[in-house]
Amino acid sequence: MIVGYARVSTNAQADGEALDQQIARLKAAGAEDIFVDVESGRSVKRSSAVSGACPQDIGNRRPQFKKLLALVETGKVKELIIARIDRLGRSVISLHKAIKLIEENGVELRVLDASVDPNSPFGWFSISKLTYLPIILCIILLQFTLRLNIC
Repeated sequence: MIVGYARVSTNAQADGEALDQQIARLKAAGAEDIFVDVESGRSVKRSSAVSGACPQDIGNRRPQFKKLLALVETGKVKELIIARIDRLGRSVISLHKAIKLIEENGVELRVLDASVDPNSPFGWFSISKLTYLPIILCIILLQFTLRLNIC
């Protein structure tokens, strides 16, 4: 089974084109089932699965991602497709844990926006560096808004 995972941070992104674009790209890449989370900061705003699963555990962080990882552990998943590496996690530690679980279960990880191979040392190095980009951008944006007294 080939599955995809899409995530956006806000309902505005989910209602706009950001989520639709991710889903369209995952489908075009061959994803048969696509899991979707809408998660902002520390809380899940909305969650659903394009594949038809119900968001019954809405109180959990990224409930569809948890369902996806549970499916990975069953051995039914052959390949996981994501648009960007930061869709898997918000920190280097959470990202590496997710990738380790994916690898341990023999699942091929395909990242559409970056050709990285988590099976090689350089691949892990690349993944680590790619993970820091959104974190740094978030810090810069926060500093900028604090200087403008917007917050």
